Amino acid sequence: IDRVAVLARALRPATLGGVRIVPAGRLGPGWLLVREWRAMEAPVPARRGAIWDGRFRLVGMPEHDGFADGMRLRASTLGPLGADAVRFRERDGPPSLVMPSLVMHGLPALRADGMLAAVPHIGVGDPRWRLLFDPRNCAAGAPFLPGLHCGS
Repeated sequence: IDRVAVLARALRPATLGGVRIVPAGRLGPGWLLVREWRAMEAPVPARRGAIWDGRFRLVGMPEHDGFADGMRLRASTLGPLGADAVRFRERDGPPSLVMPSLVMHGLPALRADGMLAAVPHIGVGDPRWRLLFDPRNCAAGAPFLPGLHCGS
């Protein structure tokens, strides 16, 4: 609580409780709260209702014959996009709408057979993979995908 009080008096870049606080930069005035890499949980089996990193709940997935786009769903996991974020740096769109890599690294990604299958928050992969941003403790909502909410 003392560290939060100090930051509240004079906001500056910092880390606190597994969260990095950084200026929004080219996204405009304000600050970004992003997950610290070292604080992220390990991937979990991708099953309906699975929760990864205490923030993202899997609410929809392909369910036909155990395969999606030729990949076995039984071997699928939900975890951080991590180093695969570099594949999406050059996405189309105005620079102000392209997510900083600092944000993309912590996005939830689904892998099947060890291969990247979907990153729902940026519209990559089968749209039947759906995640709900639903952290235990909310700092802010999730403006990066319509329909997401904070809290149940």
